[in-house]
This record gives sequence, C-alpha cells and structure tokens, in this order.
Amino acid sequence: MAKFLCLLLAVSLPVALEAAGMSMTMESRGNPIRKVVGLLQNMAKKVEGEGKKEDELFDKFMCACKNDGGDLAQSIADATTAIPELESSIEGSVSKKTQIESDLKSHKADRESANVAMAEATSVRNKEESAFKKETAEGQAEMATTSSAIASLEKGLGGAFLQTNAAAHLQSLLTNQEDLMEDSDRQTVLSFLSGKQSASSPGTDTVVGILKTMKDEQTKGLAEAAAAEKGATATFGALMAAKKKEVKANTRMLEEKLQRNGNLATSIETSKNELEDTKERLAEDSKMKATLAKSCATKGAEHQKSQTIRQDELVALADTIKILNDDDALELFKKTLPSASASFLQIKVSAHAVRSRALRILHSVHHRSAQADFIALALRGKKVGFEGNQDG
Repeated sequence: MAKFLCLLLAVSLPVALEAAGMSMTMESRGNPIRKVVGLLQNMAKKVEGEGKKEDELFDKFMCACKNDGGDLAQSIADATTAIPELESSIEGSVSKKTQIESDLKSHKADRESANVAMAEATSVRNKEESAFKKETAEGQAEMATTSSAIASLEKGLGGAFLQTNAAAHLQSLLTNQEDLMEDSDRQTVLSFLSGKQSASSPGTDTVVGILKTMKDEQTKGLAEAAAAEKGATATFGALMAAKKKEVKANTRMLEEKLQRNGNLATSIETSKNELEDTKERLAEDSKMKATLAKSCATKGAEHQKSQTIRQDELVALADTIKILNDDDALELFKKTLPSASASFLQIKVSAHAVRSRALRILHSVHHRSAQADFIALALRGKKVGFEGNQDG
C-alpha cells in the first residue's frame, strides 16, 4: 500500500504540473502534496468551466439549429406556395397580352378602314359638289336665256329677239334637251324661233306661256338640285363626324392597350425573374436545411462524446484528489520525504524523469489493481484527457 501511494504521488505530481503549463520546484518548506492537490483542484475547476462554456455554446448552436431550421422551413413553405402562384400569374398575363395584341390589330384595322371610308367619301363629295356647281351654273344660264326670251317676247320684240344670240342659244337648248317640255310644245317653240310660222301657227302669247312653264321647271330643278346638294353635304358631314369619332376612339384604344401591353410585358418578365429566383432559393434552402439537419445531429453526437470524455477526466481528477487527501498517503509522504538539507528538494524534476521512475516502480508491483493499470496506461499516453501533453 505504501509503495502504491508513493507511485500515485509520483504520477500525479508531474501530471498536475504539466496541466498548469509549468514544472515544479520542491522546496523544503510547506507540504508539496497540498500543492499538488491544489493544482488538481484547479484543473478540475478549469475542466468544469470549459464544460460550462462548451454547454453554453452547444445550447446556442442548437438554438440556432431550431430557429434557423424554422426560418428555412418557413422560407421553403413560402417558396413552395409562391411558385405555382407565380406560374399561374405568368400564364394569365401571357393570355391577357395575347388578347390585347389581337385587339390592337383589330383597332388598327378599324381605324384604317375608317380613314379609307373618309377618303372615299371625301372624293365622292368633291365630285358631287363639282357636278352640282356645274349643273347649277348651266341651269342658271338656261333660266337666264329663258327669262330674256320671255321678256323680249312680252315686249313685242319677237322679230328682233329672233336675231339675238339668246334666241340661238334657246333654240340649241330645246334641240339638245328633249326632256325640257312636251314634244308638241318644243316643236311649237322651235318653229317660232326658226321664223317658219304660218297664219295657223300659235301666237306669241302661246310661246311665252310655254317658255314660262319651262322657266318654272328650270327654277324647280335648280331648287331640287340645291336641296339634294344640301342633303348630300349634311350626309357627308355626319359620315365624316362619325368616322372621325371612330378614328379617335380606335386611336385612344390603341394608345391605352399599347401601354397595357407594355406593362404586361414588363410584368411578365419581372414575374419570370421572380419565379426563377424563387426556384433557386427553394433549391438552396432545401439543400441548406438538409445540411443543417445533418450538422445539428452530428454536433449533438460530438457534444455527447465530449461530455463523456470530460466526465471521465473529472472522475479521474476526483479519484486522484481523494487518494492524495487520504491520511495514509499524507503520513507516507512525510516518511518518504528526504531531510530538509537534501539536494533533491532544490532540483527541478522533469516530467519525463518522474514518469520513467513511476513506470519502473509500477512494474515492480507484483499485484497491481485496476487503478494501477489505468495509471500505467496514462504514463504511456494511452488515456486521452488525463494529461494535457504527452512527453517522450
């Protein structure tokens, strides 16, 4: 028992000193075993402190696993919901854009048709107006000839009138336009104008009456032509107003739908980019979630292993301290210490030398306990956690 306690002291002393990062100089005064116990107790506190810090870091990490995992899960859920909505929105916008483009073609065609109709109507109106003016001018000239003939005949200037250009023009008019009067009346007037009247021919009064009737018809024809021109002008005006309104409406619709078409094109491209980004984010988040889950699971196993190793270290330190604090160990240590004048107490003892000596002593023990075997393993560097460094 005494040899084993000496061995335990020889082992624990360099181990404690190495954990503190220093070598120990034994002095003649004071109890060295108390110093060793103090160092071992400090080691135990340090291990416990490191354990608490590691536990805090582990808790923070697991909290991050929980929170970040929840955020990722929410992001994945949002992306999963958003993708079909974006696809549906894009499909609807594309359909609207197609319809608007069809409407644009229709509006352009309608506007072009209205413009063509106005151009054609304007051309017809111009021809009608030109014809009306020509007809009116001719009608007024014919009526003036008729009026002049009537005035001359009523004044008894029949013979003189027959020698005028007005009589020749009236004769030409009646010859070329058979529809001006009845044929019998026309022949009567032509006979009078030609000077071939006989005693039985109608008199001047009859010719004047026929000419007055013709003048009335001419006046009526001019009035009807004026009325027709007025009606044609009104119809043309109404048509032009309607077509201009139609052109204006189609132009407005074109402008509005061109703008809507442009906005839809921009919206579609924006939605397509958003859809692509959402799909990429979903893939990245899914991959990150899987990686995080694996990392969190691995971290838990690593932390459990670290706790086990640390607990073994604390148990080993506690057992060592308990043995060193035993009364028999203290008494034995006092008996085995050299005298105060021994030079050994002034010499620095290296960990390698003490370890080698401890191994030799340990090998000399014929009946070793499990604790002795554990110490032997530690001295050979086989037990991680018993010492901070392995020397030699």
